[in-house]
Amino acid sequence: MDTDPKCNLGPINVDVSVQPQAPNSRDASLLEKQTRTRRLFSSTQLFFFSLCYMGTWGAVGGNMYYAMVNGGPAGWFFSYIVVFFGVMCQVASLGELASIRPIAGAQYHWTFDFAPVSNRRFLTWIQGWVTWIGYIATLAGCLNQTTAMVEGLVQLRNTEYQMIGWHTTLITVGTLLFLTLVNMYAFPLVPWFELLSGFLNLGLFVVYIAVLFAMSPRNTGAIFLEEDVSSGWDSYFPAVNIGALSNIFLFVGFESVIHMAEETREPKKAVPRALFWSIFASGVMALITLITLIVSPRCETVRKDRW
Repeated sequence: MDTDPKCNLGPINVDVSVQPQAPNSRDASLLEKQTRTRRLFSSTQLFFFSLCYMGTWGAVGGNMYYAMVNGGPAGWFFSYIVVFFGVMCQVASLGELASIRPIAGAQYHWTFDFAPVSNRRFLTWIQGWVTWIGYIATLAGCLNQTTAMVEGLVQLRNTEYQMIGWHTTLITVGTLLFLTLVNMYAFPLVPWFELLSGFLNLGLFVVYIAVLFAMSPRNTGAIFLEEDVSSGWDSYFPAVNIGALSNIFLFVGFESVIHMAEETREPKKAVPRALFWSIFASGVMALITLITLIVSPRCETVRKDRW
């Protein structure tokens, strides 16, 4: 019987080195090829970018009041240890994901990759909006805090100065305009500015701690076991949890460095390293600052004066 030549397929060669892809998976290299940004940041510059963005040790003193009246020195100190440990666990997890796919808007990309197929689009949509709104709110908070510091410095220099609403608005809009112009027309200078700011950050931290330790009065070690619930709560446990929000606030946006991946050289190595070590360094400096503030000023005065 004659064989139909159309059915004679011959031997089939299979390349076993090619791994099958899961259905609905996306090619990570395609996303990287679509990047049109300039990769300006080195690993060191990215580290200092994250260190300065967090500003953790500088924010410790500004949040101490809420922890002092919701748990006291003991609650403030031990809740920080718990928060810091939890944050580092999250950092390690996100760092692993960043080593696989470093990309701006990382959370919603990762959500799409790992969420169940049936609801991945909805979860990605939610994650995208949460991330975007979160950073808009963070920008507003940073601008507000910067404006408050500028007005405070002016008031220290000129005691007759009165803070008026339109002054605050003008400083805020001016700061935002300056940052916008820098990002539009002078962005190649930003990595070097971050590097300089990082060294200043470390240097001023050393000066700050040295001055407080050298010139402030000291409390005894028993202060670390002193409790306080003067905020009005009947139970110590919920008060400490509320006071812990002061410590949680210090690490808000710790994953921000991941979104700079498309502007970083060798992002699969640089981003996870910068993320982990910058948050670890920020946490250690914040812990040193927290201990310094507890042992240096009199905590009774802080609580009575209602900072």
